[in-house]
Amino acid sequence: KQENRGKSGIIFVSSLTGLFEFPYLQVYTASKNYTDFFSMSLRAEYPNVDIMLDRSGHVQTNSYRGELGLFCCTAEAHVKAVLVDFPKRRHTYGILSHRILSSFTKTFQELPKQLLRVIKRNRIGQDDKSLYVRTSK
Repeated sequence: KQENRGKSGIIFVSSLTGLFEFPYLQVYTASKNYTDFFSMSLRAEYPNVDIMLDRSGHVQTNSYRGELGLFCCTAEAHVKAVLVDFPKRRHTYGILSHRILSSFTKTFQELPKQLLRVIKRNRIGQDDKSLYVRTSK
């Protein structure tokens, strides 16, 4: 019915956290990842409807009271920035600092995974050696 209304659009609210794995926030990050793919699938299914994905960073709301600053803005400021992009873009990060943060995190998203692998590998190696040394004495 939405596509029969003439000019229409849908904005899905997601998060940058949907792009990464976060320990102890599995359900939250999974729900954001679901939102990302759900909106992309709907966009493919309904090409005449403007569908945009909002992958914001920290936005101060009633449920999140982060300190306002470079990477945390008010909900009003974020909505204004999102609406500037709508419907020109398929996705947005809202305010400029969130766009910068997303570019940085996307560029370096593999680095934490590689570092964790090295740390785990070194810990396992050290634990194995110390276990071997203790048992052989």
